[in-house]
Amino acid sequence: MLKANDGKELETEVEGNKYCRYAIQTHYVQIGENYIDIMEKYVKPVYKEGDFISISEKIISLCQKRVIYKKDMKVSRLAKFLSKFAMSSDAGIGVDSPYKMQVAIDLCGRFKVIYAAIRAGIGKLFKKKGIFYDIVGQEISGLDGFYGKVFPEYSEFGIRIPENPDKVCNEIYQELGINSMIVDANDFNVEILGKSSNLCYNDEVLKQIIKDNPAGQSKQLTPIILIRKMWLKLTFQLSRRMMMPIYNAYKRQTEFVANASHELRTPLTIIQAKQELLLQEPESKIIDKSEDINLTLKETRRLSKMIKELMALARSDSNEYVLNKEEVNIDELIQEIVKPYKDYAELEKKTIKLELNYKKEIKVDKNKITELLIILLDNAIKYTGENDIITIKTYSKDGKCNIEVVDTGIGISDEGLKRVFERFYREDKARTREKGGTGLGLSIAHTIVTRHKGSIKAMHNKPKGTIFLVRI
Repeated sequence: MLKANDGKELETEVEGNKYCRYAIQTHYVQIGENYIDIMEKYVKPVYKEGDFISISEKIISLCQKRVIYKKDMKVSRLAKFLSKFAMSSDAGIGVDSPYKMQVAIDLCGRFKVIYAAIRAGIGKLFKKKGIFYDIVGQEISGLDGFYGKVFPEYSEFGIRIPENPDKVCNEIYQELGINSMIVDANDFNVEILGKSSNLCYNDEVLKQIIKDNPAGQSKQLTPIILIRKMWLKLTFQLSRRMMMPIYNAYKRQTEFVANASHELRTPLTIIQAKQELLLQEPESKIIDKSEDINLTLKETRRLSKMIKELMALARSDSNEYVLNKEEVNIDELIQEIVKPYKDYAELEKKTIKLELNYKKEIKVDKNKITELLIILLDNAIKYTGENDIITIKTYSKDGKCNIEVVDTGIGISDEGLKRVFERFYREDKARTREKGGTGLGLSIAHTIVTRHKGSIKAMHNKPKGTIFLVRI
């Protein structure tokens, strides 16, 4: 049941709009965990359209392993000396800690820290605060840890602010459709470190919404706050929100046309060039020009395939995309699809293995799921070499049908894993063209899965290769 933290108000009002702030309790987040998995587990089940979340910077930093261990540090005499003159803070660790002062010296340099300390000392005479942090920057002011007042584990390491917080928020939105902001908040102050690009609020409004730190500052284990707008006044801001879907649709259409035009230009240029060469030698025999003719045919087939895929994507963006669902035995369907591919794989000295353990029926569009499996299988065969193995697995987990297509091929880079479902994205354009790829197949696969209200993700296979995991 969603509720506010004890001692915190559930509702707040900012600029005439009311917001509910629901505290989401998590487990104790460990160093190196995956923040996408955390959001999927705790936020996704309660998230509704129009919601957004506030995430404590600590859990993102811990997931990113942005920690500095005391045992790896050597506190200098300068750090010990300067920390004696720093003011302590009820909000958490300050530079009165020699460890935090040492981090400031390591990251900013001793001269900048000394200058900041002198300026801060002069500021004290005029009762001005925060001068030291204004000079050394947010990397130091946002440093946490090195004390175990709330969590004893934090006494052994410091926690730096997250790396690329805007990028993290956008990744959460891309993977889960959840708008978010990453905050450094306590009972005295709030800083917005990053937010997803679709979150249409300015930082001052966001600060006002969580100014009383609804996540709390004790052992609540509620580092995520779900924020739900309860009442809207008729303002320009509301009009702008209503226009966002139209703007996004127009932006997608413009990008689609630009990308399509670029991708179509290459095969058309090749075909035109080869045809003009043939016209220059009308007396030549076909056998003498077979290479040019073959290349023209190859590009024509690729062009035809690309147009077909473009049409499929265009339909998916409109209301014409209809699913004709029926009960399908997924294991039997995979066996049927794989049969012709096994012979082809054997000719190329590759092996296709099946580990089918779902053994139940699911309600899906059989034709669309067949297309999805063909795309993933075709992709695996293209990017594997001799003696490589392609394994297709099915199993039940968390009440969903899980399908894995695992290969031991060339794999995908870390950047490629994030962009592999983008339209026209290709890891290696030259190799993709050689294999006859268009950069649209995996985008179509993503559309098929999301229309079935499922998820698809690409992962590294150890020691080499790629795993595509579909959950429907």
